[in-house]
Amino acid sequence: MLSAYQRAGCGVSALKLLREMDLDGVRPDSVTYVSYVTACSSAGAVEQGKFTHSRIAATGHFAADVSVGNSLVNMYGKFGLVEEARTVFESMVARNTVTWNTLIGAYTQNGHSREALVLYKLAKESGVKMSYVTYVVALGACSTLGQGREGREIQQRIKAEGLQTNACVANALITMYGRCGSLVDAREVFDAMPERDIISWNALI
Repeated sequence: MLSAYQRAGCGVSALKLLREMDLDGVRPDSVTYVSYVTACSSAGAVEQGKFTHSRIAATGHFAADVSVGNSLVNMYGKFGLVEEARTVFESMVARNTVTWNTLIGAYTQNGHSREALVLYKLAKESGVKMSYVTYVVALGACSTLGQGREGREIQQRIKAEGLQTNACVANALITMYGRCGSLVDAREVFDAMPERDIISWNALI
């Protein structure tokens, strides 16, 4: 029920369900907490999100649960609390590609693009398997900083992994090159796309 409310965008209603579960004596599991944390994120319920985090930490049962950790990193990122997101990240026993993507994205979206690129490099050095999302958020940081050289290096990795035809990646490259003033490179990426969408055209224009 909690997941249904959360997926339907009824964050406030979802928040009330955990209280009802407590009254019924039902113990939350990892799925419950992921849904509840996501509902807090959607509703902008900062204090309830922090309370839920403290409750999760107090149980001690979810320290190694990647999905719970990822949801907390994402929540704090959406709240603009990047230091709290980083604290959760550092405390996680296990991390996956989504964990890294979420933290890098949190830094990028909250105006900490330089730190986001440092994290991207750390992920690369740590042997983390990159996904197209990793490259999109890293290119977003390059765009903000005007780091065309760094963006070009990322593009080489993208080509090596065969992701250059991914529309999201290509759009991020066009945007990055455009903001860095490399219009020839932006057009080259655009022309090489097998399919283009409105985002592609807007990025080039």
